[in-house]
Amino acid sequence: LCDSSSFDCNHMVEEHEDHFETWWFKRQNKHPDLYKWFCVDTIKVCCSTGTFGPDCNACMGGSERPCHGNGVCDGDGTRGGNGRCNCDHGYKGEFCLDCMDGYFNEIRNDTFSLCTERHTSCKTCTGMTNEDCEKCKTGWGEDDERTCLDVNECLNDPPLCKEDQ
Repeated sequence: LCDSSSFDCNHMVEEHEDHFETWWFKRQNKHPDLYKWFCVDTIKVCCSTGTFGPDCNACMGGSERPCHGNGVCDGDGTRGGNGRCNCDHGYKGEFCLDCMDGYFNEIRNDTFSLCTERHTSCKTCTGMTNEDCEKCKTGWGEDDERTCLDVNECLNDPPLCKEDQ
C-alpha cells in the first residue's frame, strides 16, 4: 500500500488498522481491490483513475480517456485538482484536440485527434511532406509542382549580399 517506509504512511496504516482487518477478514472476496475499497470508497482520500476532486468527477474527455488521450488531467486519481487538461507536446486546447503551431491534424473527430509535426518548409499544410504545404515558410518557395523548396538567396539577381558576405 505504501511505496516507502515513510512515517505518514505508517501512521495512516496504524490509524485505520480496524479497516484493514475488516477488509482482510470480511470484505476481501467481495472487494478484491484494496486500493479502491480503502482509499477511494472507505476513507475517501483518493479517486479512481480518470476522475478528480472532492466528488471524483470525470476528467475532461471522460474517465476512460482523460484529455482524449493527449494529455494529463489535473488531479487525476486524487481528491484535488481542477480537472483541466495539461496537453502533451504537439497538442493544445481545453480538451487537447487541437494541434499547436508546427503540427497539423492527421486525423480528427469529436473524440480523437492525431497531431503530427509539419515539414520544416511548411507554414501551413495538409500532410507531412514538403509537397503537402498550403503555404511555404519564409526562405522557402514553391516550384512548378507546388512543392516548397529552400530558396538560395545568394542566387538572386540583383544579389542581396555584397561579395564575400
